[in-house]
Amino acid sequence: GLKESRQHLGRHADPQLISAPPGAWKSHETPLPPLKGEGREGEGGKRRIFWSVALYAAHPPAVRWTSTLGNRILQTMQIREATPDDFATLAMLVSHSNRDVAQKFGLDANNCPKHPSFYTADWVKNDFARGERYFILEEDGDPIACVAYETPSDTLAYLNRLSVLPAHRRRGLGARLVEHVIALARSAAIPTISIGVIGEHTELQHWYRGLGFVAGETKRFPHLPFSVHYMTYAV
Repeated sequence: GLKESRQHLGRHADPQLISAPPGAWKSHETPLPPLKGEGREGEGGKRRIFWSVALYAAHPPAVRWTSTLGNRILQTMQIREATPDDFATLAMLVSHSNRDVAQKFGLDANNCPKHPSFYTADWVKNDFARGERYFILEEDGDPIACVAYETPSDTLAYLNRLSVLPAHRRRGLGARLVEHVIALARSAAIPTISIGVIGEHTELQHWYRGLGFVAGETKRFPHLPFSVHYMTYAV
């Protein structure tokens, strides 16, 4: 059947892994229920899901998983933390992934010049300068999605600019990145994750509710041609 292994670095690693020497991976596998919305049926029969916990002594941390059919590797994916060398890549991912949203709600450079569909490498550089962290999801080495993570306080984290290229949507990749941000907040003992989405984008709000986010207040700002709906996740 189809087997998927996921390697995750985090505070939930088995204590025996803590002694792993620099540059070394150690891992073990345990059964794990699928993510919300992730089907259990796979090519060739039922999908077998495993969670492989690993500790890597270097920074930044990464998450990797591989899908195989028998002895054949179908794909290898990883989520890694972005570096300044990724400014252009991040700008591409964010801008290309948000163009359909801009078109859907009639946003352009005149009525909403700061919309993510116009994101540039300089904007990403400014995000890094204020301490925001980005994570890139790669498939076989190609960047196809990203998310930004910010911690304005010890009790609050922001999930920003979740972006998946249109050709790679409806594969659960956005949920993977959200799960990654949740794991980051949990490891830092941050109790709440907040997001802000276009108030009129009800489909996106429904998707986030399916991941466990709870609806909050909706606000209007004079410089935006849409309302902003806030949602939170209790870590």
